[in-house]
Amino acid sequence: MAKKIIKITLSAIAAFAFILSIVKTALDFSYIPICNKIMLNGMSIPTYSTTVLKTQNASQGPYSYINLQKIDYSPLAMSIYDQYKNENQQGQDSTPIAPPSNEPLPEGVYPISSIDMSEQQTIENLIYKNESKYSPDINNLIKQEYPLKYSKQASTNNDASPLVLIIHTHGTECYMPENSATYTADTPTRTTDINNNVVAVGRAFADTLNNNGIPTIHCETMFDAQSYSESYNLSEAAVMEYIKKYPSIQYVFDIHRDSIVKTNMEKLKPVTTINNESVAQAMLVVGTNSSGANHPNWMNNLTVASYFQYSLIEKYNTLMRPINLRSASFNAEHAPGSILIEIGSCGNTLSEAKRCAVLLANTISEVILSDGIR
Repeated sequence: MAKKIIKITLSAIAAFAFILSIVKTALDFSYIPICNKIMLNGMSIPTYSTTVLKTQNASQGPYSYINLQKIDYSPLAMSIYDQYKNENQQGQDSTPIAPPSNEPLPEGVYPISSIDMSEQQTIENLIYKNESKYSPDINNLIKQEYPLKYSKQASTNNDASPLVLIIHTHGTECYMPENSATYTADTPTRTTDINNNVVAVGRAFADTLNNNGIPTIHCETMFDAQSYSESYNLSEAAVMEYIKKYPSIQYVFDIHRDSIVKTNMEKLKPVTTINNESVAQAMLVVGTNSSGANHPNWMNNLTVASYFQYSLIEKYNTLMRPINLRSASFNAEHAPGSILIEIGSCGNTLSEAKRCAVLLANTISEVILSDGIR
């Protein structure tokens, strides 16, 4: 009797294992292509070998990185543009950079198209993409008191009392070569050359702030060069060390380059024309505690972002994409003026992104120096 029970039990276990294997296989086939499409095509994330991360400037480190427990961060990029377009009827469709040709593109060559992603916002009607569980009224926030005060007497415009810290969690993100209308799988989307990636854009941003009298530190460390999955932990450790060393820091700007790729592999470049020049469009990303982060004062960050957005739209109309309110904190809990800034996308050029950075920094300087008073 005992042998019969054992035999039946073993048969049941074997059958259960077989069913599990079938389910797993089915899930793998349905899940993997989606992940590949979003992560590989949308974000163009390569595999990096593990290396020791060093700062580009001796005065900025090195850091003793700590592995802080964080929730997983979802990609900032619009993973599938077609879904975005369907959900946002106000958005304008993409248009080719070069006039359409009757000849189809060769196999393996894909188009880059311009797109206006400002959605015709006005200062009377600021809009945002909400991916959190909250429903704040950003048009009301700009009527509230600006949460930060800047004393010019405290400013010495040197490293002793910096007000702004600029970092790059994903510093290897780069842009398209100038005048690109197409790209291939071999076209770089990331580089450790700080003169040709998003670090160069951050430098233009930092230089403009400093020239306007706002003491700014620019950390040129590319935190994703060591580990993409740990990049937010690494950048957070650096932010905490900077703030510990310089308690005067009130603003932390994490500058990125977005990635927007359609399902047909067409890359999109959010772009506008200002002063007869092509300028990349930007997006302010604000983190919250919606996913459980210890970030109770996230509304201060959103208020600051709303003030920036208002002034930027007032001056440049189509420069800004809608504010993106996120469920994760993106390390914004460490300073009241912490904002992640997406400058351009994988279809934009470096010059377009730099022009955007200068316009952003000039306008943000005015808001900071006036304590938000318009």
